[in-house]
Amino acid sequence: MGNLLHSLYGRRLGTDRNGYVTSKVGFAPELQALTSGSTGTQIVAGGITTISASADQTFTLANPAEGALKTIMTISTAAGASTIRLTTDGPTFLSTNGSSMEAYVLENIGDKLVLQGLSTSFWAVLDNNSTAAPTT
Repeated sequence: MGNLLHSLYGRRLGTDRNGYVTSKVGFAPELQALTSGSTGTQIVAGGITTISASADQTFTLANPAEGALKTIMTISTAAGASTIRLTTDGPTFLSTNGSSMEAYVLENIGDKLVLQGLSTSFWAVLDNNSTAAPTT
C-alpha cells in the first residue's frame, strides 16, 4: 500500500500514481436483480445483472461507458426468453457476428452475456453462451 497518494490532510485517497482506485480487498460490482415484474426497468451499464423471468421479457441495456464491464445472466429455470435490447440512440454490440447486432436473447438458465464498453457507441461482446443468440 506504499504507492497510495495522500490527500491534503495526509489521509489515503485509495488511488495509485496513475489515478486508478486501488484496494487490498477489491471492489464488489453493482448487483441488479430483475424478475418478471421488472418490466420497463433499464439494465445498468456496469456490474452484474441477474434475470429470473417466468415469461418472455424485453429489457433495455443502458448506453455503454468506456471501460465499463457488464455481465448479464439468467438464473431462472422457468421458461421465458429474456431479450436484451439496446437503447434507440445508436449503440450496438460489437462481436464476431458483426457490429449491427442490436439485441441478444437469453433463453436458458446460465445463459450469459459478458460485455465491455469500448465507447458510448459500442458494447464489445467478450463472452456469451452458444444459446445466447444475437439478433438485429
